Amino acid sequence: MKIQSILVALGIVLGSAAQAADADLVIVGRGASLEDAVAAPHASSYRLLILRRQVLRVRASRADEEVRSLLERARSDGAVVFVCERDLRKERLRPADLLPGIVAVDSSDVWTQGAPTGADARLRTICS
Repeated sequence: MKIQSILVALGIVLGSAAQAADADLVIVGRGASLEDAVAAPHASSYRLLILRRQVLRVRASRADEEVRSLLERARSDGAVVFVCERDLRKERLRPADLLPGIVAVDSSDVWTQGAPTGADARLRTICS
């Protein structure tokens, strides 16, 4: 029982370290909830990528006040919120179905605000 507790704690620490290691791109849906991702250490200007079934949480018609508040907090902390277009297709959603200000991206998107950063390149790779 004690070993199991230690392994769980170690997993949490390693997960937090992984999030902190990539402070420019914070990901929801790869073991981290929206709450975890917003609370994770991040750069002053970062990308918050919402993956897979977590996309349903940011659907405008279903998003509860907690989700809206978390996204507002993330944006005030410097986040730009993204979803992958392939995840939208899987859930049969369109960008217009999401809360305002969420950017849908795929691997072919052209970055209009200068050259893409390393975080932008990782985001496109994940969404391809």
